[in-house]
Amino acid sequence: SGLAQDGVSTVDVANSAKHLPLHTDNPYREPVPGYQFLFCLEASEEGGESITADGIAVAEHLRRHFPEAFNVLSQVEVAFEYKDDAVQLRRWAPHLELSKDKVVTAINWSGRLDFAPAVSSAELDRYFAARKVMYDSVSGDGAQRFERRFKLGPGDLLVFDNRRCLHGRTAFPASSQRHLKGCYVDRDSISSTYFTLRRKTQHC
Repeated sequence: SGLAQDGVSTVDVANSAKHLPLHTDNPYREPVPGYQFLFCLEASEEGGESITADGIAVAEHLRRHFPEAFNVLSQVEVAFEYKDDAVQLRRWAPHLELSKDKVVTAINWSGRLDFAPAVSSAELDRYFAARKVMYDSVSGDGAQRFERRFKLGPGDLLVFDNRRCLHGRTAFPASSQRHLKGCYVDRDSISSTYFTLRRKTQHC
């Protein structure tokens, strides 16, 4: 589910107390989860800060300053895959999805779940060079211009667009009782509600 829950899990780093780098959730699903709601039930006294970054801002930074990387990341499809004993999910997509007018519409970024494309060695070199540019922009010092850090407290609710917003978390003590609950809501459900309510209010 992409949530940090009680204690340490050996299955998913998101369910551990470890640092969770910026990423988008479940890029291997079809459709990819839209809006994510994270509700804080209990916060850790130390660490466990939430991290967010505008993925479209990152993409536009690449378009302006690293056009070759932008072109590669928006054209080359990679396999995003999750599997365990009961399920295997796979979806092919570029890291940066564009509309027909070249507008960035979605970000697919999850370093633990993507697999290199089956292309020539020269094309593979171009892909990994572009991927490193993206990685450097959302990691370490490079991420500081894009990321926001804050601490969720009990009763706080964080809502964001998983197709646009990268999110992560700083590490916290494994003995902590940090506890978040969350869910996903499809983008079309939100937009449908918005347009329906707007139509009704216009006729009032």
